[in-house]
Amino acid sequence: MSTAWRAELLRGARASVPASPGIIAWGLVTGVAMVKSGLPVPWAVLISVLVYAGSAQLASLPLIAAGQPFWIVGLAAIVTNLRFVIYSASLRRWFEAYSLRRRAVLGYFTGDFTFAMFMQRVTREGEFAHRDAWFLGACGINWLAWQISSIVGIVAATVVPSEWGLQFAGTLALLALAIPA
Repeated sequence: MSTAWRAELLRGARASVPASPGIIAWGLVTGVAMVKSGLPVPWAVLISVLVYAGSAQLASLPLIAAGQPFWIVGLAAIVTNLRFVIYSASLRRWFEAYSLRRRAVLGYFTGDFTFAMFMQRVTREGEFAHRDAWFLGACGINWLAWQISSIVGIVAATVVPSEWGLQFAGTLALLALAIPA
């Protein structure tokens, strides 16, 4: 990795730091909601790391808690994440020169905020060198903030009294809206 590549990676990481409080709040909410919906802690951690899709996770939780069939839960998650098809189409121009492996990694880490930030940058500047590094840096900070806060929420939910149930997650959701504001 060249010095210029690393500089863009750090530039992207710094650009995404302002979004961290909101991501942390939603990660906590999602972590608590997963456990309070009845998911065992190991499953909740696995879903957080592998799926990395807060909206789909939150949309699926009531269905899982209600014992809906897997195909309904899966369909809800797919519909919730259809926006990533649009994101992919929009990002294609900027990443098509990269290898399939690199594009797959960038696709996994893509989030709403980082997509919007990247599109703003290319709208302002056009094509720039080491776009993959900038995008990976921005997405990496968001991913790390999400995983840490989600896992903290998962663990914290195990000590929250059961009678608080999902109401506790609802309270956290309100905090998630208030903190970034």
